Amino acid sequence: MDSHRRASWVQRLHKRSQVVRQRTTNLLSIQNLMTRNTGSSLSANQIKGLDVQQVDELLPNGDLALAVKGNLSVLCSADEHTLISSSFAALAPRIAALSGARHDQSPIFAPKEVQ
Repeated sequence: MDSHRRASWVQRLHKRSQVVRQRTTNLLSIQNLMTRNTGSSLSANQIKGLDVQQVDELLPNGDLALAVKGNLSVLCSADEHTLISSSFAALAPRIAALSGARHDQSPIFAPKEVQ
């Protein structure tokens, strides 16, 4: 595989990693908003199953409901993107091998440092 093609794959994997992190951030944001404003927590699966009407019922405050709906919209979009790019992630070890690095030591898959 030539270097240009390898760089393209690495960029795709990096983008997928960013989307997965953003998806997790949005999920946690929804959980936090729901817990702070309703006093009860929802699991990730419960959040994924929410629809607009349920959000309106759970959060009568329009501003809070809008914040959750926005996060849900981004979450759904990220889900679609990760489904499309999941085949790239399956190839990560092979791509890392081509670049001379182990996939578990690649900066693409390194855990984000907490500051």
